[in-house]
Amino acid sequence: MIQQPEFLRNFQCVLKSFFAVNPIYNLLQNQTNMKNFLLLVVLSVTVFAACKKTVADPVATDPIVLSVDGATVTRSGQLVFSSKDEAGGSVTIYKQKNGRYILGLEQMSFSSPFDMNVYLSATPGLTTASIKLFSAKNFTGNMYYALPAGINIDAFKYFMLQNDTAEQPAASAMLTQ
Repeated sequence: MIQQPEFLRNFQCVLKSFFAVNPIYNLLQNQTNMKNFLLLVVLSVTVFAACKKTVADPVATDPIVLSVDGATVTRSGQLVFSSKDEAGGSVTIYKQKNGRYILGLEQMSFSSPFDMNVYLSATPGLTTASIKLFSAKNFTGNMYYALPAGINIDAFKYFMLQNDTAEQPAASAMLTQ
C-alpha cells in the first residue's frame, strides 16, 4: 500500500470536516482526483498571485502644472445660476507661459445632489461641438483644471454646468476676452 504524504493526509482531514455532507468530498476521496484538485488550487493561486496592477508613473509623463502665476487671462465670465439659491462664482481661462490652458472656477459656492457636467461650448446651448471636461457635485472656492492639449480655445465662447437629465444648464457664463 502506498503511504500518502503528511500534507495530503492533513488536507484530506480538512476536506472531510469541511465537505462532510458535500458530494465534492466523495469525488476527492480518489487519490488521482485529489492530486488534480490540488494542482488546480496551486495553479489558481499562482495565477492570481502573478496578476499585478500596473500604474503609470506620473513623473514619466508630461507633468501639467496648474499654476496661474504669470499666466495671462484669455477669457473670463461671471456665472449666472438658474436657481434662486445663493450660488456664485466666475470662470477664467488662463494661458500659461508654456502654451497650455487652465480653466479656473473661482470664488465658487455651488453644490448639487447630482453630478454636474462641466462643458465648454461655442453656443449658449449644448451641441455636438461642445466638449465635456469633467463632472462634480461640489464647487467650492477656487478650482483649476488643465484643458486638453491642442484645444482651440477661440472656438468656445460659453461655459456651462449641466446635469445629464436637465434641459437647461444650472449655471452658465459667456466668456469674453
